[in-house]
Amino acid sequence: MTINAIYGLDAQGHLYYRAEEWVRADEGVTVIRKVAAGEYDLPYTLYELILAPHQRASLPALQQGAIATIYIIEGTLAVRLGEQTITVNAGGLVQAPAQRDYAMWNPTSSCVRCLVIVVEEDEHSKPASLTSLA
Repeated sequence: MTINAIYGLDAQGHLYYRAEEWVRADEGVTVIRKVAAGEYDLPYTLYELILAPHQRASLPALQQGAIATIYIIEGTLAVRLGEQTITVNAGGLVQAPAQRDYAMWNPTSSCVRCLVIVVEEDEHSKPASLTSLA
């Protein structure tokens, strides 16, 4: 298994390194936490999510009131937001707003790979200050 890492500068300008963390998930679903909110003063948690063909999934550790932004890297993702169901292809983006029921699944016979950015409710109104990542 290859271990990937996050590199960047903290508030004092010091270089940091953090290995990604594999999160327990259901069979057919791979969840990798790249970085967690609060680490290095980051206001978001970043996940990589991989769904096997025809697999359903929920977002990992999504707290009530959080906003999840899902960017599809490859494949096709179906998402139900409230009463609406949409299908999003690679390069597309879906935002699951706070206090909204949603579900997602892979409707195809190929894997789907996504990046998921989760921002907790108390961070919504704060201006983002992203740390440089190499």
